[in-house]
Amino acid sequence: MFWSCLESCSEGHPWGKEIEAFDLNYGEAQRELGVLREWQRKGPLKKLHNVGKYILKTPQCRDAFESVVQCVYPEETVHTVFVGNITRWSSDYESILRGFRLREAIEEYVRIVIGQNSNGERERENENALIHDELHPSDWEYLRCIKEILSPFKQWTLRLQHRYSNGCVADI
Repeated sequence: MFWSCLESCSEGHPWGKEIEAFDLNYGEAQRELGVLREWQRKGPLKKLHNVGKYILKTPQCRDAFESVVQCVYPEETVHTVFVGNITRWSSDYESILRGFRLREAIEEYVRIVIGQNSNGERERENENALIHDELHPSDWEYLRCIKEILSPFKQWTLRLQHRYSNGCVADI
């Protein structure tokens, strides 16, 4: 059933079943890959990733973020950000969850850091400056949508871990 559905879908795809069709459309695929890479550099998920990397960069940054978290959430145990990585696919989902839990602290910390750098002027030309990764309300909405998309994958992975030895999606 699945394979017949896949075959019928591929017939309508511009690459079709022929390798020559793939070769003809290779340039278009490369352009699409370029757009994807641009999104990866500038998209909300990458911004969250960059903020997390900045916070975890030095002990001083971690301590400063911890102070902000204690001020914003005085009743809670201090948590730090979680940075996704490519070796664990659900880490982006976990990063987004932690980001939403610490949203106010993250936003305040970024404001403070940008303010300490003369409103970011000193580092504005630096591509890695935190000012380029400030998360706006539209970014948080986008992250919410990504979280909703990834949620079923996380749930099924957890369910399947009980049935299979490691729950690896590739094995299933």
